[in-house]
Amino acid sequence: MDGYHSTLQAARARITEITAEQLNPDDGVVIDVRRPHEHALGLIPNAVAMPMERLLDSITAVAPDRTGSIVLYCAVGERSAIAAASLEDAGYTNVVSLAGGIKRWMALGYPTMSEAGLTESRRQRYARHIV
Repeated sequence: MDGYHSTLQAARARITEITAEQLNPDDGVVIDVRRPHEHALGLIPNAVAMPMERLLDSITAVAPDRTGSIVLYCAVGERSAIAAASLEDAGYTNVVSLAGGIKRWMALGYPTMSEAGLTESRRQRYARHIV
């Protein structure tokens, strides 16, 4: 097993994962740890875009309370699991990872929005106006 998969397996063994059905985007801080170029798929409503590479340096800006609820997600739930373990190592006590990531969220037909705050239907409607 390579280093990435070993790290992922170790992270999943000690963090909590939730399903898309369990996630309420209005409960706590929801953080998208994908890279900026991946946001074309959209974001979960109310999510904050914060790439995994900057998470530990920037987390206090959106989650100063280390006991507050934090949900992390990525494309399929792997990077967010590793990021959740990193936040737990940094002293955060109420961190979960979204199993299946935004791809699972979207497969279930749940809403997404653009970084500009547009829902998918509005993004399509106004696509020719957005440069």
